[in-house]
Amino acid sequence: MDAATKSTRPMSDTIENNIVLATSETQQDIDWMHIIACFHLINANPAEGSSRAMKALKLRMMSKDPKVVISYSIIVLDALVNSCGRPFAIELASKDNLAYLRKFLLREDLVPENRGRMLELISDWAEHLSDPPEIRMFFRQLIKQGFRFPPSVNIKPSATRTVPAVPAARPWSKIQGVSPSELSKRVAFDCNLSDSYLQMFVEAVNFADRGVPLANIPIVQEFKGKCEDMQKRLTGLIDKVTEEELV
Repeated sequence: MDAATKSTRPMSDTIENNIVLATSETQQDIDWMHIIACFHLINANPAEGSSRAMKALKLRMMSKDPKVVISYSIIVLDALVNSCGRPFAIELASKDNLAYLRKFLLREDLVPENRGRMLELISDWAEHLSDPPEIRMFFRQLIKQGFRFPPSVNIKPSATRTVPAVPAARPWSKIQGVSPSELSKRVAFDCNLSDSYLQMFVEAVNFADRGVPLANIPIVQEFKGKCEDMQKRLTGLIDKVTEEELV
């Protein structure tokens, strides 16, 4: 969906339907309008909303579509972790949900890019979320069990921060032992992440109550800040890239 185009599909009044619409395999890109609708519905009733969202996402992640639906669902899961605060993090960290994620990673039909992306997100959550501690423990268990994390993942404990948060920057050309093709993929990922945050910001503006100043709408200001952070992140990393074809 073009960043400046508002979804033409009607909003649903349920978390489950919005997740299905956001991750539909019939669309060329993930539908951020429906993800933002999920933010509102979950935050209106955090505990119940988080539980319903996880159940809906797990159903979508069981899809037979090996790439599109699962890829979209992973993006939605990370967006909810970043934007729905501690209640969603607690739900994600439940014993049943962490067991599901482990089972998901072991799927034989899971394409490598989705497995790698899921492992990378787990490492990000473990690094950035100090509460609940179960997510960090789960990350360490996966390492001990021999799961192969992407080369960019730092398995050492680091300083924590609270959600919502922009993913930590990783200097592309400073990672040892990574091929140019892998570096290109990471550059593309950072650019796509920036585009996604821009879409979220535009959709938040389009979805906002016209009678309320944008400066007074938290979700609009949140995504505005994320866009600004991503701009600084990318411009700061460009100078660190030594491979001309990556710039």
